[in-house]
Amino acid sequence: MRASGSKENSLSNRLRKSLREQTIVRDLTLRLVVTLAIADLLVGVIFFVIQTRNESNALKTKVAAGATQLSALLSLPMWTFNETEIKSLIGTHGMLEEISDVTILDDAKKTLARVRKNGQSRDISVSRDIAYKGHKIGLINVSASTSPLYSRAFKNLGM
Repeated sequence: MRASGSKENSLSNRLRKSLREQTIVRDLTLRLVVTLAIADLLVGVIFFVIQTRNESNALKTKVAAGATQLSALLSLPMWTFNETEIKSLIGTHGMLEEISDVTILDDAKKTLARVRKNGQSRDISVSRDIAYKGHKIGLINVSASTSPLYSRAFKNLGM
């Protein structure tokens, strides 16, 4: 009996040892998978933040340059009060994808012309004086939306 009992103990010990080894392998594999998933998530978040910050800064620069250029283009039409040319110029610049709002004010802060896209936010806003021969004759306000930036960033993440 002892011989068979010792064989059973030996067999059961081997099975327990085998199960412990399998459990350790499973635990290590699970921990590795969880660690890699967290690392992947962190890389994705960091990439998202960097991409949106860079594109936001580029958009701010582009909107500021566009507002400066548009204020220079509008100086003569504002001085001569050529309403058709004013509306044509802001209509052309207001159709750019990033631009959500272009507003022209006269020197009395009265709105002369406005192009606004519905449903878009105005996260970035830049104002420039419109001057003709050193005289301030109006103000241009150009606003842009960062919503397209976030949409592109989410697409890049695969969401």
